[in-house]
Amino acid sequence: MDKKLEQFLSNPKMKDLYVKAVKENDQNAIAVLNEEFNNYLFEISFLAYVNKILLYSHKDFYKYYKKIDTKEKLFLNHHSDLESIYNIVDDSIDIIEQISINSPSTYFREILTDFNIVKEIEKLTKNQKDVLYKCIVEGKSDTEVAEESGKTKQTINKTKKSALHKLRQALRKEDS
Repeated sequence: MDKKLEQFLSNPKMKDLYVKAVKENDQNAIAVLNEEFNNYLFEISFLAYVNKILLYSHKDFYKYYKKIDTKEKLFLNHHSDLESIYNIVDDSIDIIEQISINSPSTYFREILTDFNIVKEIEKLTKNQKDVLYKCIVEGKSDTEVAEESGKTKQTINKTKKSALHKLRQALRKEDS
């Protein structure tokens, strides 16, 4: 017997209807049984159709997601090995306030007399500000800063170089 028919007849109501239709040759029972079986087949077909749609939609979505993910990785890391998050300007930290808090006896205005440099430092990312502060103001080595932050010495060095490069470019633009 067909598996679909077996599953259909596993319902006690449908089994009773089948027995009545076969033994008594009841035309009304045969018509109801046919209608119910056709509805059952329709439900199976419909669910199989929905399942296929979901499967193919999932595959299409996954392909699209991988394509976008690959493009974003290429775009975000195009110019440097640093993650793109480190290239977002952080306006939430005031470098003058941070230095004043960390060493109250020394004010940033005493360290830097050129306020153009201060303005350009404010445009750096939080990570770049932290690295410059620790390396230049606190006088720590790249290795010490790397150990404190849990990053590699090379990452600290690249961050510092990137920050200094940005400052140099900004100051050259102002001079011209």
